[in-house]
Amino acid sequence: MSNKRGHDSGYEDEQNDVHILCQKSSLGEIITFLQSSPRGSRLHWYYDGETALHATVLSGRKDVCEVMSILLDHGADINAQTVVEGNTALHLVILHGVFPRDVDTIVFFLERKADLNIRNKKLRTPYDCAIANGHYELAGIVNGTVPPDKAKELYLQKCRSKYGPEIIQAILESNGTKLKHCLELGGDPNVLNKHGAGAIHYTVTHCKLPVYDTLLLLLESGADANLKDEEGDSALNLVIKNTKLRNSGVMVQCAQLLIDWGALAESRDVDGKNAHDLALEKNYTDVAAVLKKKPRKISQNKAERKKNVVFKEINSEHQEPEPIPVPAPVKDEPKPEPLKSLPEVTLLEDENERHKEIKSLLDKGVDINQRQESTGNTALHICAERNYGSTAQLLLDHNIDSKLVNKKGQTAYVVARMNKSTPVMKAIFDKQKKDHSSAQDSSACIIL
Repeated sequence: MSNKRGHDSGYEDEQNDVHILCQKSSLGEIITFLQSSPRGSRLHWYYDGETALHATVLSGRKDVCEVMSILLDHGADINAQTVVEGNTALHLVILHGVFPRDVDTIVFFLERKADLNIRNKKLRTPYDCAIANGHYELAGIVNGTVPPDKAKELYLQKCRSKYGPEIIQAILESNGTKLKHCLELGGDPNVLNKHGAGAIHYTVTHCKLPVYDTLLLLLESGADANLKDEEGDSALNLVIKNTKLRNSGVMVQCAQLLIDWGALAESRDVDGKNAHDLALEKNYTDVAAVLKKKPRKISQNKAERKKNVVFKEINSEHQEPEPIPVPAPVKDEPKPEPLKSLPEVTLLEDENERHKEIKSLLDKGVDINQRQESTGNTALHICAERNYGSTAQLLLDHNIDSKLVNKKGQTAYVVARMNKSTPVMKAIFDKQKKDHSSAQDSSACIIL
């Protein structure tokens, strides 16, 4: 079957090569093909009613924005519509995307000034499609009123605010399906309710789901291992206080998990007791031994584990929900001096002192991916700004995530390139090349 569209469109069976490239081939192969072809060659042509841009959006590839950027730079039409339903590429992302994962693709279209007023054959704009599919937070950034540089943060902020309290409720209901759903939608796992307690605390004290698995899911979704409730208790303190966990034999595993994720055994409750004190008080020598060890390296295959977590739901029919505990008033106890943050010590001018402080914090289990609250910069971003090549190498050796973006949407590599910090750029490139070497063939590109 043939289908022409436009003066420079070709037959369907002649378009298969460029569409297949965009669906399955590496970025390098796509670039090579486009550079060897006349500008715009075949990018306006349709195959199965779609242009190469539409095929890219629907491909599910992780580097979709990079591929689309190359296509647009070589003459693809960002507002081209599919033959059957009249959808633009932006329509397709909203209709078929997974959110919040694909919000970066939406922001890409906003930055490239895609037409937000185009209607498909159902007379729906991208905004209408978002509303029709229940993506109300998404609709708020495709209505034409939000600048592209603020769109992602506004969207994520709405998701955090909306679904954060639902995470706590899911824990109290012991509803694993609801919990995973709220986390996938971008809910903030560090929200405290009116009683001053969060999901990570109720996981230890009230949840009937497997405590270890639930803690792991929360931590991998961004829960703070050192989040305190109104009584000054962290999840680690609550684990040691929970005799049910001791009797069930999972206390040591839960304590080890929290330590691995940066929980500080020195954190004190309102009675002035830390995890060491609580373990010794109860003569938990096995727990005390765990608290003295350095955190173990965390597996990087987080997404796969989260996807495979299956909770056996609690049958709550005819059961009365447990009342939400109201913490006792906080006592006016002296608090220990808080640890400095990793970004804070990275600002130190003296390299030896800087490295000493960084290693000290890492030995204490501080999260290496800590950010500055005002800028969203990690310690690696700061190295990029200040051309601290050796410090960047130290952080990368300890597996800091070089792909995290700050509040401007910039990775540390982008910041390094802007500041001409060549040693930092090289350190990041070499690290990513090393991490990807086993998974990529020689023709693949590393996206920084």
